[in-house]
Amino acid sequence: MKMIRLNSFFAILIAVAFISSCKKDSSSSGGPDGYIKPSNASQEAIVELPSTIQNAPGTDANLTAIKGYATVINSLNAYTNYLANVPGNATESSLKSTTRTWSWSGNGFSLWVEFTDADLQYLWKLYLEKLPELPKTKYVEATELKTGLGGTLTLYSGGTAALLYTWTKNVNGDVTASIAYGTSNYWTYSAKADGSGSFTIYTGTAEVLANKLINVTWTSDGHGTWYYKNGTPTNGTW
Repeated sequence: MKMIRLNSFFAILIAVAFISSCKKDSSSSGGPDGYIKPSNASQEAIVELPSTIQNAPGTDANLTAIKGYATVINSLNAYTNYLANVPGNATESSLKSTTRTWSWSGNGFSLWVEFTDADLQYLWKLYLEKLPELPKTKYVEATELKTGLGGTLTLYSGGTAALLYTWTKNVNGDVTASIAYGTSNYWTYSAKADGSGSFTIYTGTAEVLANKLINVTWTSDGHGTWYYKNGTPTNGTW
């Protein structure tokens, strides 16, 4: 099974990881007064592969690819960690109705986080500026239901939405998620509380059976099946 590379996605990941390094401050642990961080539900890794997959030898290319895809999905939730680490000495620069904005600087960059407390959900937006080469640009936008049972994450490249990640969790702990990566790939993911799960990757922008490229399913004991279409479809089990 071939690992699909999301080059622009990883470029954004590197950029925002650098942004987070500008935030670390001795007074950053609590955050500014009035700021509500994304909950643990938005920050934690949601893909927990069975040990059979996690401990698979590196010589098994298919299981290595599966672990790689899980890493990509879990990396998405890491973006909300950056939103959770607004420094305590950030300056509140504006207050408009239910939206508050904090700003701070570091390493030659200026950053802003807008936080909105809406009726049913919270909304965060992260902006970055480094003059003269980089004007104020939005990099991350995230939402979370106040129940902690769902949210979205949008990543921007050059001010344009490049990736939309949507997740939901029911009261039993079952998770479903999707990733729309521009116009090239659409991913779906499902994980049950008992440890079983699946993910599927489609070419294009939607869940269309004829465009299915990769499908992986596993049971709670770590056994499963995989399907990969590259010209002639291939499949296997472990």
